[in-house]
Amino acid sequence: MFFEISYWVEIDCPDYPYQIYPETETKDKAVPILAGSTGIDFTLKTQYQISGLITDEHSVPLPYISVQAWSLNNPSQKNGKTETDLAGRYTIKYLPPVNDYILAVFSQQYPIHYFGNTTEKNKAKKIVLDSLDKDNINLSLSKGALINGYVFIEKEGKKQPAPIGTVVNIWSNETQTGKSSKTDIDGFYEITGLNYNISDYRISAYQNNYMTAYYQQDISQTNAYSIKEASLVSPSYENMNMLLKKGLTLQGKVMNKDAIIDGVQINVFSEETGISGVCVSSKAQPDGFNYSISELTPGMYTIQTFSNFYNTFLTSIVMINTDMVYDISLEKPEFKISGTIRNFPAICPAKIYVWSDSLQ
Repeated sequence: MFFEISYWVEIDCPDYPYQIYPETETKDKAVPILAGSTGIDFTLKTQYQISGLITDEHSVPLPYISVQAWSLNNPSQKNGKTETDLAGRYTIKYLPPVNDYILAVFSQQYPIHYFGNTTEKNKAKKIVLDSLDKDNINLSLSKGALINGYVFIEKEGKKQPAPIGTVVNIWSNETQTGKSSKTDIDGFYEITGLNYNISDYRISAYQNNYMTAYYQQDISQTNAYSIKEASLVSPSYENMNMLLKKGLTLQGKVMNKDAIIDGVQINVFSEETGISGVCVSSKAQPDGFNYSISELTPGMYTIQTFSNFYNTFLTSIVMINTDMVYDISLEKPEFKISGTIRNFPAICPAKIYVWSDSLQ
């Protein structure tokens, strides 16, 4: 009795995905063929795709989230990216076959998440693309430890939300790490992906023409405007709010014997707050002052002047919570020139002249 022999035909090449006739990637879908068969063709597949769903920790789909995939060993040549749709779904197409894809999700509202339910790159789970498209590569994003709150601004004695884009920074001296964020239209800020174990975060808010504000945990304090008064905090869901106020102004007159002097450099510096300012005196202004330094915070300051024609002036002042007027009185140095004229007849009168090109 004669039996026809059937054969399995498969393609197995390191540079291409495995296939078995009829161009399937699993043997349970393969079809055996008889000797003498023709048209047993294959098309080598060179590209695959990864798809899935991105949600938050409450399973709510997240739209407009950036999703990227790259080969760990060849990231520049084998990579792809896309963005989630309104339903939180994504598909990264045209990926070359490789067995070490890393998939990551990037968002301003969340720390970076990697496939494998981790925020640490070295713990990411590799995705193998060597025989099939990979579906259901889903990620659930969590904000983790965070710091958030509202930044307000004081204008004309009234408190209102800080302008959108006001910068908020946090910094830990212990770990030498920090992050930043910007306020939204309501003055709300949120910094995510922090370390629960860090307890020395210092929070500050900055806006042009206003004093830097620091979060102050003591409810008896309205706010802190000195880094030394800032509270050190741990991540928390409790709002940590700050109020921006106009900086203090130091102004006055620079004079010599009641005469206004221009061209004098005035430096101010506070060792306790780290705040400094500088200006050059001008001719008398309509308000009577001829120097002004703004955006200062309460604290003790050293004032020092620099001039080619007047003695250096050095003093200390304390600014509390209001602008300050401080006049500076400078004295001209008593320079002398002396010497001996040798071989000059003592009975002969003489005049000695000195001249300065710069002073004329």
